[in-house]
Amino acid sequence: MELDALEKVCSPISTEITLLKSVLESVHSSGKKYQPMLTFFSDSKTRFITLTIPFQENFNDSLIRISESLHLYSAINAHCVTLSFNANLEKDGSIYDTLIIFLLSEDSAWQINLPYSFNPDNSIIWMNDLFEINQILKENMDSIENLTKDMLTMFYVYTHIDSSPYTFSEILSFLSTTGAAAALHTDQEISFYDLSSDSNPFLVKE
Repeated sequence: MELDALEKVCSPISTEITLLKSVLESVHSSGKKYQPMLTFFSDSKTRFITLTIPFQENFNDSLIRISESLHLYSAINAHCVTLSFNANLEKDGSIYDTLIIFLLSEDSAWQINLPYSFNPDNSIIWMNDLFEINQILKENMDSIENLTKDMLTMFYVYTHIDSSPYTFSEILSFLSTTGAAAALHTDQEISFYDLSSDSNPFLVKE
């Protein structure tokens, strides 16, 4: 895959893709469902926080959880965010399981599709010849698979809010009630109310 344009927005995007593929492989091998993930970057190369959202059977419910998490974009003045989830994607008349990754910033948006199938032992085979990258532009947004108007609106709104109506701490406190999990990639001290169960702490630090 040609990632030059994406690396100008998020320089470690190749590493992020490799990491997310590895997460999906690990989750699948354990018999679990892939959970949507968002990683917010404070600049083009620095990860700030990663959120993992509980799997929802209804994708509209997943979109609600994603929109709640995207409030962080303006609250931390993020440079960009990656969003990934698993979906069925139609290509050339066939349906493929696909890891879909979005790279979103105020100035650009990209969709990366990574279809896969399964070996006889049920391990994942990545279908490299079907990998594709689409820049989301006004003139092509209606033709991109798995991209609804609701998603487009959500991506645009949350990456273009000038001033967040909520603080970083307020958003973390709320997200801790939703079943989400967070990993902070910074030494910054953050005070918030962790309302998750004691057996499942919301926030961890790398």
